[in-house]
Amino acid sequence: MIALEINNIASFMSRLLSGEMFDSFLLEEAVIRMSVTWTLDGHLNEKNSAEDGSASVRSLRELVPWRDVRPHCYGLIRGKVMPHAFRFVLHAGDEMKAALLSNADGSEGASFLRAMLFNVLYDGETLRVVTGISYNAFTVDKSPEGIWDAMVRRFLEQADISYTEL
Repeated sequence: MIALEINNIASFMSRLLSGEMFDSFLLEEAVIRMSVTWTLDGHLNEKNSAEDGSASVRSLRELVPWRDVRPHCYGLIRGKVMPHAFRFVLHAGDEMKAALLSNADGSEGASFLRAMLFNVLYDGETLRVVTGISYNAFTVDKSPEGIWDAMVRRFLEQADISYTEL
């Protein structure tokens, strides 16, 4: 797990809310605190998936793609006044997860991997990205964590997002 303080909040937020940079992520939860607190649960409702005819595709995935909820979050946040605080809990999509697993060189920890987390936290003054890994079972092999942290650093650096590691 690493914690990174984003140096240019406006640039990062522009890419998060109006660009496609994060569209490969899945949303678990968004909490936006303004005059009221808005909470979005990113878990898909099984009934809605069946009604739109995509049950076979969506049944393989339990979280909504960030690209589908991004416009709603942008609509809540845009304006002259920044939110008091917000939190976005994003999961790496299948492609990122596959890249991690292929880079893990057969490590035991990769087989127990449940989620690779990318948390965006704003407290009214600072914006931080905190990474994490969730496992399905106990494992002593924590090598996927280092690989995921390195992938996140590269992801931000390739997008010219400046950060300070805490």
